[in-house]
Amino acid sequence: MIRYIAAAITLSLVLAGALRADVDVAQFGALANDERDDTPGLQAAVKAAAAQVKMYQPTPGSIYRSTKSTVKLLPGIYRISKQIDFPKSVDISGDGAIVVGMGNHKGFVWNNTGWKATVRGITFDNLTTALEISTGNLDTSRITVEDCNAYRCGTLLDTVSYERSRSTALTLARCTAHTTDYLAKIYTDVSTIDDCWVTHSGHNGAAIVVDSKCTIRGGAFVSGGNAPDRRWIDYYASDEIRTITIDGARVSPEGGGIPLVHCFAKPRKDFAAANGGMSGIYIRQSTVFSGGSMIVLHEVPNQISIENSSGGVCYDRAIIMAKDAKPLDPSLRPMIKFQIDAPSRLVFTGGGQFPAVVQDLLDCLTEVK
Repeated sequence: MIRYIAAAITLSLVLAGALRADVDVAQFGALANDERDDTPGLQAAVKAAAAQVKMYQPTPGSIYRSTKSTVKLLPGIYRISKQIDFPKSVDISGDGAIVVGMGNHKGFVWNNTGWKATVRGITFDNLTTALEISTGNLDTSRITVEDCNAYRCGTLLDTVSYERSRSTALTLARCTAHTTDYLAKIYTDVSTIDDCWVTHSGHNGAAIVVDSKCTIRGGAFVSGGNAPDRRWIDYYASDEIRTITIDGARVSPEGGGIPLVHCFAKPRKDFAAANGGMSGIYIRQSTVFSGGSMIVLHEVPNQISIENSSGGVCYDRAIIMAKDAKPLDPSLRPMIKFQIDAPSRLVFTGGGQFPAVVQDLLDCLTEVK
């Protein structure tokens, strides 16, 4: 009986190993902290992981069925001299691993192959783009990036374009961007940014670019630098049901504070044609020190809602029209709705002048002043 139990346990362990299909980069010559170029070893490990993946595509041009394989990095510093290319169904993880770029190049790239890409536990340093992941717009795609950090990078995560990554759900959780221009450039159907820390690099531009139905939960946003056009989020809506929700975030006053959202999302006029979708900005239970203004409208979305939020007084107005804003089509006026609850209105408008501020804004929607 003991022999049969031992055999069963051994078989279970073998099957579990086969299902995990982990590949240790050290087996291919990529050794942490050895001061050598680890590019050949890392790419060889990725190739070996790909050889273990079993997949088929029942419907051409649609979803895959596949096993997965994970490349494992041990704790320590790895150096790469060019980007590492990943095929479908190959992930990478590291428990305390640091990947340092040796030149002007990207880090890890899934070129239309990131259908189910997962990256965990890696710090990236000195890369133009640490993670470039596009999914080929395959149905049910999912990108997961967790517990990763970017230092001295151009971008932590870039999904490239809406055309290449639309049918995708993205999760970015517990990540940090410091001395890095962009935490993320997101072009997916839906996305979630959970509990991330972003220190603005000080460049002229946003720290996050969103063309997605995006929810930002928690996290800290810390201002840096003094460029005149610093901001946190550039929000676009190239398709229906594109809204951004910021829930429980802390936006700090360091550097005088910078605008939270620059809105480039146009309002929807025909909800039926847009599958019931609309553009909107929703800020809830957040502490926001935004300096001059919290929301800058290059385009006017269908809805703006601010609830149970606090912070520093906006020195200009909570919501303003950008200088390059175009006059709003008068027929769209009935489709525009702004809501700011009483607790939020006092701190964002200085002495409770919100009703007049909103009326002024609504009055200028058809004629930008």
